Amino acid sequence: MFTTKVVEMIGKIIKILEASMLFPFIWDTKSNTLDVTKSKYSRVFSIIFFSYYPSYILFSACQLYRAVNDKSLNASVMDISWICMYGVAYYVAGEGVVGPFLKKYEQANLFRKIVNFDKILSDLNVKDNAVRRLNAEKLAVLLSKSHVIGFFSLLFLIFIVIITKPKAAQFFYSVYPGHDFMSFMVFLSAEMFTRSINLAGMMLMQAWFILSVAFLTIGISTVRKCSNFVSRKVSMYRCLFLINQFHNQCYVFTMIPSRIGFFGSFSVGLAVILIRLDHAITGAEYFICLYAFLIFMITSFLFLHISGKVFKDSCDLGDALLAEGWKSRSKLIRKMAKSLRPFGVRLGTIRTLSYAALSAFYITLVSILTTVLNAFPPHEM
Repeated sequence: MFTTKVVEMIGKIIKILEASMLFPFIWDTKSNTLDVTKSKYSRVFSIIFFSYYPSYILFSACQLYRAVNDKSLNASVMDISWICMYGVAYYVAGEGVVGPFLKKYEQANLFRKIVNFDKILSDLNVKDNAVRRLNAEKLAVLLSKSHVIGFFSLLFLIFIVIITKPKAAQFFYSVYPGHDFMSFMVFLSAEMFTRSINLAGMMLMQAWFILSVAFLTIGISTVRKCSNFVSRKVSMYRCLFLINQFHNQCYVFTMIPSRIGFFGSFSVGLAVILIRLDHAITGAEYFICLYAFLIFMITSFLFLHISGKVFKDSCDLGDALLAEGWKSRSKLIRKMAKSLRPFGVRLGTIRTLSYAALSAFYITLVSILTTVLNAFPPHEM
């Protein structure tokens, strides 16, 4: 999966992020791998940038209170929605920027281990191994490019919102006393810079999470279909188990709950706007809401589906190796096969994610959405 083409693509992305001096990673061109920066300037600039998050979240809370209680502001449906979304999104995006600094050594170490282990997997005796690796490479390229496209498309939509409604309540510009051209350009530059860093951090963590979990599922599938001796398969299983353990230590414990909560709550909110409040928004706002709704649903599905697949596939492979191990005459191999334990994505105190989490997520969303739509019929909104 992590072929030369994929590694080079990741290297180009890291080099671009490195230029901002707000990310803790650099690309080691000699070893062609990910490394942690030792620049003091990067640390200082990052701390200054991080101080922006609490102030913006507090500002969003104050503006939301004003928009709801101060009728003189004439806040529209989308104004209130944007204030809520921007405030919570800043926490999620901030987690994507701050998180790598807290777990930079773990993430760089995991990247090197995955790339090295991918080379070991390529040596297993698997039918049509070249075709499988080519398909895995295409998947990695697709996931990487889709997040790059998502970054630019979301940044463009944010730019459209800022240009059309610069004095909207979710922006600092709305409370600034002067609204001349120069102050607007300063505001626009600052907003686009901070938004681009936030989106880059969020997309980087999201893409790396999905790529890592996809690698685990492909690795499990490769071990299951290889024709090597059972002792070799058991060793590969243990390596995948350890990589999964390293992977679970690479993120702050709120990473999955905050994202799933964000995607779920605002998917319901956007669905209500699209179904019940379409008359209160413009065509451009309707398109933005629809696009954001699709992005939230697709991303949450990917997060939960591939996480659940790791747990299910590891259970199936563990059972298969146990059955195969008992056929061996070696007591050591039997003992090794019996000691295998299933593994999966687990962050902090949450349980290992299974397919049950995916079904529970969508059942909860449909239930909440149905309740809200029944509570507010079309003629009441």
